[in-house]
Amino acid sequence: MLVYQDLLTDMDLMGICELDLVIDLGLWCSVPSILLYLYGQALETVNSARLCVTTKRFISDELLSDSFPYKELENGMLWEVEGKWVVKGSVDVDIGANPSAEGGEEEEGVDDQAVKVVDIVDTFRLQEQPAFDKKQFVAFLKRYIKNLTPKLEPEKQELFKKNIEGAMKYILSKLSDLQFFVGESMHDDGSLVFAYYKDGDELLSDSFPYKELENGMLWEVEGKWVVNGSVDVDIGANPSAEGGEEDEGVDDTAVKVVDIVDTFRLQEQPAFDKKQFVAFLKRYIKNLTPKLEPEKQEVFKKNIEGAMKYILSKLSDLQFFVGESMHDDGSLVFAYYKDGASDPTFLYIAYGLKEIKC
Repeated sequence: MLVYQDLLTDMDLMGICELDLVIDLGLWCSVPSILLYLYGQALETVNSARLCVTTKRFISDELLSDSFPYKELENGMLWEVEGKWVVKGSVDVDIGANPSAEGGEEEEGVDDQAVKVVDIVDTFRLQEQPAFDKKQFVAFLKRYIKNLTPKLEPEKQELFKKNIEGAMKYILSKLSDLQFFVGESMHDDGSLVFAYYKDGDELLSDSFPYKELENGMLWEVEGKWVVNGSVDVDIGANPSAEGGEEDEGVDDTAVKVVDIVDTFRLQEQPAFDKKQFVAFLKRYIKNLTPKLEPEKQEVFKKNIEGAMKYILSKLSDLQFFVGESMHDDGSLVFAYYKDGASDPTFLYIAYGLKEIKC
């Protein structure tokens, strides 16, 4: 196993001991964020499967390993690595269950103590730092380049000087979207690791027709239960409508899913009570409004209250989903079962969606 340490935090040994490095993470969803490592050559390669620590500080912070593939950008000045949201602990959640079919009982098998983390951040104990404004960031970069350059071999110094400006411009272009991390020692002169989210989650496509509700504030979309794989089975059955009997003729390896949830990798979230939901809506409206064009802002402000009341009237019957990235400030997608329906109906806040032509 290759481990990549921060060259700038390398220091003399002070009472070294060795600890086995054991990470056991359960995957929940994928590709929420991209992490950028500044100049891969600034990371020392260590052939070791053990974590060496000192009595006071790490010899050199471990920032990455070859367990996480990277893509080179800007003539090799940046490494782009895809992170994943994971849940530490054993979590067994049926994300497609119809709550009404279970008599409204609470979900079973969910570990309330489970913690959602980004795999790279957790594995290497990266420490998040406050955001930089442009002036602060440029000052950091100047100091970083000054400190790093003499630590590089002569031929690498030339390459670094030639290409680092392009890499800096690339990072600066994403400055407002970045999160900043340092290694576990939080050394003042250590490397920064940058994280950002890809373009917005895909929540819907024109393959799924919608009906406008509440003056166009909501889109209503009909979902369907389907079975992944080549299976001869009635895919439209609501389990509660069949008296709870097991499906016949179903391949044991087949997985029954809701098409919209599966297609867009929507991630189910815990239910909201009224107080939590109203708090979410206030924050969501506050964040969304300035992103709309002026004329849309007026329409949104005029009609969103009616849409919120419509959703609140169904609160006890709703399931809540977010996009694949599980971004804290992302849109919620709501699902519920109409009376007697075997398939779920989804509700989208229309103005929270951006049309992208593919």
